[in-house]
Amino acid sequence: MIKPAFLIILLLPSIESGYKAIFITVDAPVTANRLRKKRKSLQLPPHLSYPNLSDNSDRSSDKSGHDPGKRWDEVIPWVKANTSLEVWVKGTIDYGLDGLVISSHGGRQLDGVAAAIDVLAECAPLAKGRIKIGFDSGIRRGADVFRALALGADICFLGRIPLWGLAVSGYK
Repeated sequence: MIKPAFLIILLLPSIESGYKAIFITVDAPVTANRLRKKRKSLQLPPHLSYPNLSDNSDRSSDKSGHDPGKRWDEVIPWVKANTSLEVWVKGTIDYGLDGLVISSHGGRQLDGVAAAIDVLAECAPLAKGRIKIGFDSGIRRGADVFRALALGADICFLGRIPLWGLAVSGYK
């Protein structure tokens, strides 16, 4: 889990920029074993960086700020107590959270897990009315959004589709 001191570094610009919520992933405690990435030796080119981490992280690692001894059930209440941001989490509905995101992390974290849409169908009836439900996996077209909303999601998040569009045509 992330170190609170490092989390402050990440949260302050968001709060100052007027963001309303923070999303925390608690169900993927370790980085995935991405074999394709390893085989192709993909690395961020030297001229590109993570602007929000530039002064506070080690470019060679995507685990900067990670504390394996810190538990999410300690960090989440700390975030709730120390910010005015809504707190949405991938993985739990406890701890007075504002929202839950049901996700398969784009299929990049764990092999052999249930399809996120099936998990949504099972979990939404249990969570409905207790917490806002977000969904972010496998959305490729409007019908996918409709399906997720029909199964109980309150909101759908898009990842790859808008990024593919930006990659092809930029902001046009």
